[in-house]
Amino acid sequence: MKKNNAQQARELSLLGAILFLLFLLLFLPMISSAKSNLAIIDVNTGANYSTSVESDSKVEITNTTIQSSNTEVEVDSDTDAELKLNVFGIAVVSATQVNTDADLKVFSENVTKKNGNVAKVEVSAEGKTESEVKVIYRHRGKLLGFIPVTVRSKTEVLAEADANLAVSSHLSWWSFLVAKTNYDRAELESQIRENTIVKANAKVDASAGAKARVAEAVIAEIQAQAMTQLSASS
Repeated sequence: MKKNNAQQARELSLLGAILFLLFLLLFLPMISSAKSNLAIIDVNTGANYSTSVESDSKVEITNTTIQSSNTEVEVDSDTDAELKLNVFGIAVVSATQVNTDADLKVFSENVTKKNGNVAKVEVSAEGKTESEVKVIYRHRGKLLGFIPVTVRSKTEVLAEADANLAVSSHLSWWSFLVAKTNYDRAELESQIRENTIVKANAKVDASAGAKARVAEAVIAEIQAQAMTQLSASS
């Protein structure tokens, strides 16, 4: 027996309400405000920079110049992060300051404080049969094409015992719902593989300083591409 129009309308309304609730539960925590603060770190000096980016507006960046992977951007400096110190009372913010595993740990934590776009930096422990550096980075995008959100990428560089260098990067699982993301997976992986600092330092027996240099180079490549993509989509 066919359902009458009234019953079909009630079922469609109920289905719509369920889908709307699922949308709120899954994606509301991911939605950022229309105004986002971008933080940028100079990987050579450890200096922090930040700029304000309005939704659907062009990025206006001035003053200090950063260069990486043939990309040049300028930013306003503003350093006020509360940084961790090593045993010598030094705030380790650059790979050139990393001499021990303890320094590397401080460096990894300070990078996330100095650069608001870097969510996490992880490196494998000493003595492993492979050396891994992982960087989790925040990108801007538009959920469903119009809602400003932040979506994370995870980029890994793995040096294996057979001298093979594996580079992989991907966005969060729900990124298929996000448009206009300042991220290009294939281009980023290619740039990291060809990065001379990465190739020279990503080894199984890499020192703490070498791992820091790899992390720094990976962040620079991600950041350069993100800024380029952001400018192109503005």
